[in-house]
Amino acid sequence: RPADVKGPILPEPRNEIDPTKTWEGLFGPTGNGISMDDVPLVDDFKKGVYVWKSQERIPQGKYPGGDLSGLSGGFASPTVWDGDVFLYYYVPSGDVYDFLWTGKGNKPHKWLIHADDVIIRIDGQTGRTVWKKSFKEMGMNWTLERKAGPAVSNVVYDGIVYAVGTTGNVYAVDAETGETVWISDIGKRATELKNQKATALETERLVKFQLDFMGNPIVAGDVLVVHGFTRGLSPLVAFDLKTGAKRWTSAPAIAATEGTPAKWVHNGKEYVISGTQAMSRLIDPADGSTVWELRGDVPGYQFPVVHGDYLVTQKLQRADNGAVAGRKVGVYKISLEGLEEVWVNHTFPYQFPVVYNDAVYIGGDERNDLVVADLHTGKQIGILKGTENLNKDDFWSFLIADNKLFTRANDDVKDTVNFL
Repeated sequence: RPADVKGPILPEPRNEIDPTKTWEGLFGPTGNGISMDDVPLVDDFKKGVYVWKSQERIPQGKYPGGDLSGLSGGFASPTVWDGDVFLYYYVPSGDVYDFLWTGKGNKPHKWLIHADDVIIRIDGQTGRTVWKKSFKEMGMNWTLERKAGPAVSNVVYDGIVYAVGTTGNVYAVDAETGETVWISDIGKRATELKNQKATALETERLVKFQLDFMGNPIVAGDVLVVHGFTRGLSPLVAFDLKTGAKRWTSAPAIAATEGTPAKWVHNGKEYVISGTQAMSRLIDPADGSTVWELRGDVPGYQFPVVHGDYLVTQKLQRADNGAVAGRKVGVYKISLEGLEEVWVNHTFPYQFPVVYNDAVYIGGDERNDLVVADLHTGKQIGILKGTENLNKDDFWSFLIADNKLFTRANDDVKDTVNFL
């Protein structure tokens, strides 16, 4: 009966991706984890409809277990453009193995030294592979990396897919056809990685990587801005979107290797905000020049989030002896002159906050709480206490869609909770 019908009425079923909506980089179209799609989602994921499984088998994104099983392939996030899904990963290849591991475990190919860097386009309605571009043996196997390999997600912009490979190559691929547009590299670290790979092939020993290749590229102005991924702190490298020509390389040590720069728009012009534990900088992407630089215990180190003219990030707290004693959430007003502190409050875990309806969603003082604070004052609006199933490992990476906040949950979580 009509009187019993509840909920929005759609003109047609929507079990596919709207081609007019995009998620073109790690943090979405706005760079702050907010979906612009207004299609309603199910309130209870247990009632969700299975739509498709990809035709292509994607590597597991896990590092070796005690039984040496699993295959990494990295753990980059997918992006969405023109109704389809794009993903970067790598696959071990070639015929040169680490001689100490060959034959052990049930996946001997995981000990290959060469790797293919792969970019794939998946049909958003069926899971069918539209195209798959493999850069044969141009990469290196990162299987032994303790966090499962590189986590650099691709960016889709103006019909081109951009991705950073396992040896520091930067690939640009036509999003429609899968054909290569250009190939470049990030410079110094790419040379080091390729030399390491040559040595690994000669000695038949895999390189043991530490945690890096975590910062993600962004498009700002008319350039692709990519980490240089030198050890510890990193320069930024900018590439011409159409040709791949290097437009500029910043001074060294201006970006945390695991951090992703943020984009700020002022009077129609785009700028880049990047930082370390000791420095925060506003960069003009047209030529790489510094608009302003702040030093000391300044904000912007990891996952800076821009919301209008507000910057939400972490602010280090120091003990009397100068050691880092913790991190607080810092909110700042951005201008061409610098940053003006609005408030600093609440514990900041290692996670990506989101700003929605002038509220900041962050981890709480116990790291297993979700705190909601007013963007303008820092006053706590609400708190969701951690539970047996929502613990300190959960409130890390946030995104918002259909007025719902999504976060990682452990395997014991049985129900959907709407945090908004």
